[in-house]
Amino acid sequence: MRALAAVLLAAAVGGAAAVSRPAIAAMEKAFDKRLERDVVEHPYDLLGMTRGVYLEGYGAVFTAEVALATAPGISPFNPRPTRPQVEALRKKKLDRLPALRRTMREMLVDAASSLDTVPAEEQLVLAISLFS
Repeated sequence: MRALAAVLLAAAVGGAAAVSRPAIAAMEKAFDKRLERDVVEHPYDLLGMTRGVYLEGYGAVFTAEVALATAPGISPFNPRPTRPQVEALRKKKLDRLPALRRTMREMLVDAASSLDTVPAEEQLVLAISLFS
């Protein structure tokens, strides 16, 4: 774990990076806006902000956490979700996965055109963790 932290710190502090921090920050904001507005009637619940880092020799890496759908609220009158509510929530999440994959591909295409200073042999990575 310490070795990974040292590598990330060295990459962040190291020599002249091909991609500037303001360019990474602009992509983070663009990704956040895209995830929040993708589905108008029921947008994804963005848990925290998108985080990005440029790793020299590897490329740009972006991570985000998303809830595909929100669960019904717990209250004294509804102490636990019913089986139909759980099944409906699961179906809703599964139905939204293809749209999220499509959005992620589009986001990577946008990032590739915006981050044109990333060398051709390096990668652009977008990882989205799903909250269950």
